[in-house]
Amino acid sequence: MNNMRKKLVVLGLVASIAVSQGTNAGIVTEAKSSDTKIKKTFDKEVTDDVYQKAIAKGFLGKKYGTGKGRYLCNTYVKKALEKVANKKLNKTKGESFKNLKISPKGEKSSSAPTSYDWNSYRVKITFRDCVYDEETDEASWESQKSYGNIKKQNCGTSYDSLELGQVLAYKGHVALYFGKYESMDEVAERLVELGVYKEGSLTKKSDRYVNKKGRTIIREYSGAGEHWRIHATCSGLMIDNSIVSKSSLGTSSFGKWKKSIPTGIEVVEKEEELDPVDTVEAAVEN
Repeated sequence: MNNMRKKLVVLGLVASIAVSQGTNAGIVTEAKSSDTKIKKTFDKEVTDDVYQKAIAKGFLGKKYGTGKGRYLCNTYVKKALEKVANKKLNKTKGESFKNLKISPKGEKSSSAPTSYDWNSYRVKITFRDCVYDEETDEASWESQKSYGNIKKQNCGTSYDSLELGQVLAYKGHVALYFGKYESMDEVAERLVELGVYKEGSLTKKSDRYVNKKGRTIIREYSGAGEHWRIHATCSGLMIDNSIVSKSSLGTSSFGKWKKSIPTGIEVVEKEEELDPVDTVEAAVEN
């Protein structure tokens, strides 16, 4: 067992076991262990509340560009996804992974993958995993990093395939999917529900804009549909519903929507129970 090499597939930054065929995992990782005790590795699942709050709070309304408090589209995606990691050991919510870093393959962890990197699957992810020891009934952090690359998986450009946790990759732009809502009013209500903003702090300026202290937070394009993305634009970091960029909407500058790429973070409804996966037993069976 000491010299046995175990290939693990992460279902949402998940260190769960890869079956040899037909897997839909977002990230492929490898890990080595000299420990023969049975441990349970927690799926890298997070609730929709945790995920949406992480990618929105502290980002919306920020200015476009480089420098402190500014974001380009790719630097936003990197920082937002890294913020999803929860540093607290938690055996019941499945949110225990930390030190999440997303970078282009072969480059420093501080670098942000570009739209080209995402479209070419040139994205590396590292994190520290939480494991549960049945004998001691205790959770602890793995001593070494888990690592891997984004799997070459494209969920397509259909609204039906959109899920939280996906990167929307365009020809020259990247964004994060934020969810399905009938109107910008519903999006604003969701942001208040998540604790991103206090009730009454957002101002509806017209049928198209919701602002916060003069900065656009939400923009609704008439006829663009009920699916929303969050991204850095020249007008600032906002949520809008123009996922399919169109000249008629004035959003063609973002380029053609080419792919929906799973990040490896599996987002589940808050009510769902998150079960650990017995990685050692599964590895032996496979």
